[in-house]
Amino acid sequence: MKKLYFIFCEYDELIHKTKDPGIFLKFFQEEFDTTLVCIKPNDNSVRALFLSRDEIYAGNWLSDENAILFVFHGSKAFVRLYQRAKNLKCKIIVKLDTDGHLVQKTWRFWDKAIYGQLRDDKIKINKYLGHFKKFLYINSWAKSRGYDFIDALIVESEVARKRYSSALPLYANKVHVIPNGYFFDYHVGNIHKENIISAAARWTDFKPKQPELLISVIKEIVTKNRDYRFVIAGTIAEKYLEPLQDLNESEKSRISFVGNLSHDEVLALYNESKISLSTSRWEGFPVSTLEALSRGNSLVTTPTAASEQTLDGECGSVSGWTKKSFVLALLGEISKWDVGDRSPVKIMNKASNYFDYRTSIIPKVVALIDSL
Repeated sequence: MKKLYFIFCEYDELIHKTKDPGIFLKFFQEEFDTTLVCIKPNDNSVRALFLSRDEIYAGNWLSDENAILFVFHGSKAFVRLYQRAKNLKCKIIVKLDTDGHLVQKTWRFWDKAIYGQLRDDKIKINKYLGHFKKFLYINSWAKSRGYDFIDALIVESEVARKRYSSALPLYANKVHVIPNGYFFDYHVGNIHKENIISAAARWTDFKPKQPELLISVIKEIVTKNRDYRFVIAGTIAEKYLEPLQDLNESEKSRISFVGNLSHDEVLALYNESKISLSTSRWEGFPVSTLEALSRGNSLVTTPTAASEQTLDGECGSVSGWTKKSFVLALLGEISKWDVGDRSPVKIMNKASNYFDYRTSIIPKVVALIDSL
């Protein structure tokens, strides 16, 4: 059985019980001789090394040859560990928690510089030099994080893969798409659908969730469709709610802001709703929308990585970035429910083929490890 070190400095009881790293660890324990490496003591049922950050980064604890290092959210602090691991002929896999927006403004400089910018004047030469400078910077950034030592980089979406591959062509062959997953084992008989459109997020904490877009869409829809109502979970600042004051009482009665809900309460909301919204400006591969799919919701999302969960229209619709395009996408999704083109069973079955941990996600990770 292969030796695998599962390295996540911030791993704790909550992550172990409810988050995707905890799910990965439990499956790895079944497939490999697995040891958790972290800084916080936790569940005694997990074989673990509890070390300080500096001790983890230094790597002196690693002595196994040909082991596998599975690192969550690698940073440049891990480079010493990577160097030691390669001296021991270990394989290194890093799971990135990003949709690639940090590198999206970089590109292969020759694409735009040589073919589009090098014409005949000094301004275009300066643009070429600017592209070249970005190219050098982003590759220097990658080298400082040990990308030369890493065997595989896991990203959660095709959006992220394209961004990393475009910005870092020297490392493109190391980038692999393995999305987040969920357990699609919920019994459809427990689901009772109403004409509810839901959205759940920490709106106040994260401006990129775009609460202003959400509110503008809600205002537009309640004036166009009297059959559906909105239930919004999470706290939204009062300033974003001001546009709703122009609505009449009947329209206002079809909008409910229910505040922060427990995880079980959010799932109960998804049981009742037909459509779930994601208005984010950028997004990784959110588990919240996977949870909505697992309860038979279709999705309407902006063109973030969450849009890939619509499975090319099989499980929802993708809007543009504007209110107008989002409203049109949502009205189209409502119409599909009304004419019977959407059903909870079809959505759950389709999504489970791509995002179920047991049958899809974990086998992809194991296959990647075996290929190294």
